[in-house]
Amino acid sequence: MLLYNLAGPGAAAPTYTTSHPLVAQEFVLDPAAYVGYSFRNGAGAPNLVAAPAGTRLAVSQNGRFAIEAADLTRRQPKFFFADPAQLPQWNKALARAGSEFQLFAEPTRTVVFTLPGAAATTTLVRVRQANLSARNSAGGVTMTENCDVAVQNVIGSVLQPRPVLGRKPFLGSNATERTVFGEYHLANHLVRAVPLADLPAAAPARDAARDLIAQHYGEDIHTLANGGVLHAPNIAAELQAVGLNQHARPTAVGQGLYSTSLGTVHPHLPTGQQVFDFANNRQLDHLVTINGRVWGFHWGGVVAIDGTDYLTLENYARTAENSAGNAAHLGYFQAYGAGPGQDWHTRWTTPSAHGKQFANALTMVVEPEGVRGLANWVPAEKSNSAAVGTAVTNAALTTALLNGLNYANVHIYAAELVAEYADPNRRIGWIQELNARIAAPPAWLDDETRALLQHVRNEMVKVKSGL
Repeated sequence: MLLYNLAGPGAAAPTYTTSHPLVAQEFVLDPAAYVGYSFRNGAGAPNLVAAPAGTRLAVSQNGRFAIEAADLTRRQPKFFFADPAQLPQWNKALARAGSEFQLFAEPTRTVVFTLPGAAATTTLVRVRQANLSARNSAGGVTMTENCDVAVQNVIGSVLQPRPVLGRKPFLGSNATERTVFGEYHLANHLVRAVPLADLPAAAPARDAARDLIAQHYGEDIHTLANGGVLHAPNIAAELQAVGLNQHARPTAVGQGLYSTSLGTVHPHLPTGQQVFDFANNRQLDHLVTINGRVWGFHWGGVVAIDGTDYLTLENYARTAENSAGNAAHLGYFQAYGAGPGQDWHTRWTTPSAHGKQFANALTMVVEPEGVRGLANWVPAEKSNSAAVGTAVTNAALTTALLNGLNYANVHIYAAELVAEYADPNRRIGWIQELNARIAAPPAWLDDETRALLQHVRNEMVKVKSGL
């Protein structure tokens, strides 16, 4: 990722310009929250704030996407910018996987910059996401706050996503071992703290094995960073060969990333819970629940990729931010790369002065376990093109438009030739309603819904007409 400063008096090169201010959901101090802040305003909605002076733009290595360079404990971007020519291939990958989400461009919102060594400037357009299942988009888009479910909805996984590994270590002899304790088997592959076998079935022995694995693994991660004697002299090479931590790099839209803490939770005296983070030589504790202090895990789904840089759509359980159950509107985008300090593992697991922390963190790339596949999320609405013309609010029009996009996608991205062809009368009905709205837009139409309207029309005309 390349970093650009906002153009202006005294701005150091390289610089960028933008047609509209960057906006993200920004933290609000909340003493009642475990982490001391929330991303909701007093009305319970995302606290959307324009970027402060000096905010930088992170640009992918080939200039195909860009996003506000943000510390996720302070600001969480609600949109990104991209080359519109890239959207079809990203949307195709998402649609065919069975993702609930599609991307659409807002062509009037742009950023402009010059790539290193380039003679001409690059212009990217703002990109928003639409939820085809919930049928909402842009500022009103929703996604579950539970990251383990959110990633399945983003990448189209039927079950918990499975690891993508450069080598195939022993992960357990059965599905429970692989799903529940797979990360411990991966860490144990690296450090051989216990025999390479299923963990003990009984809790005391099982927890002791997990703690020993976490200790040896965490101590070796600490030693790699600070020097000393390793439990496993080959751990650095194995991390790279297996593709873990800083070496966990997705290569395609529809993959994801997963970071987890290692080590069992113990009582903290006189009250509360604690876990020891050997990787950073610190105790993490909380007087009520360790979930207020430590990430158990975090997942994210890849929705855009450019070389070794990638962009994810994420959300997470907001219990520690005093927003549990009210975070469906708090999903956000973030970009990661192969540059120093830019990878997912470093960004998420490095100790921070703010927010929750990881203990003995382990990170891997994941992919769908069972693919949902291409789906019309609302098949009963495939003939309801009239709703485009009768809608009297942006929300109602968005619902109608996403019904149309669902219908169009089933044909555009069909795997079989025969399914590419649509009923000609139904297709024409949609195109006529969409064209009529574009030709005579209502006064209440906002810019985001206008962009979605144009996107759906552009997609609908791609649908092949049957006989």
